[in-house]
Amino acid sequence: FYTELDRHGRWFEHPTYGYVWSPDVGPDWRPYTRGRWVMTEEHGWLWESEEPFGWAVFHYGRWFLDEGSGWVWVPGTVWGPAWVAWRHSDEQVGWAPLPPAVGFDVRVGIQLGGFNLSFGIAPRNYAFVEERRFLDNRIGGYIVPEARNVTIIHNTTNITNYTVVDNRVINRGVPVERVERVTGRRAQRIRVAQPSAPTHQVIEKDVVRNYRPAENKLE
Repeated sequence: FYTELDRHGRWFEHPTYGYVWSPDVGPDWRPYTRGRWVMTEEHGWLWESEEPFGWAVFHYGRWFLDEGSGWVWVPGTVWGPAWVAWRHSDEQVGWAPLPPAVGFDVRVGIQLGGFNLSFGIAPRNYAFVEERRFLDNRIGGYIVPEARNVTIIHNTTNITNYTVVDNRVINRGVPVERVERVTGRRAQRIRVAQPSAPTHQVIEKDVVRNYRPAENKLE
């Protein structure tokens, strides 16, 4: 990740997490807000990012909010369609980046190690939208003001649900059948392809291309 991400941010040594990366973005930026959610055939809900670094930081590793540097990414080696905690109510859907405390093993799935997803993630880390907007192409334009998050948190339930099938990480989150019923739209089932080099995640017909470094490079 180092060379590819260096042009979009800065790497630095963190006392707790080691070598980490901070993107060159504005002060109000948050992970998983510039793009959209798409339903894939193989992996459940996938975050299709509009950002040139999205292929890496929204599919590998974890995020944390640092007082001095803002949002910071901790590299990881397990690919996923997205690494978020989900919350849901009758009207709202919300997601927040999973923190470094939450691990994942393809043999057993999510590893919390005592971390509580319901209480361990700060309300300000969540992005909430009205459920009827969930399939919109530019969902970031419908995220509710952060000041409302504390109230919304109390009216939503944790629905984070990751599973592994045939070594494929699946991000279930909010049930697609419910989303389709509320939005009145069918969620197109997208196939995930792997290009040979980093690229923007653009859907062409029914395929989204998401670059994954070779295993030996990750090691």
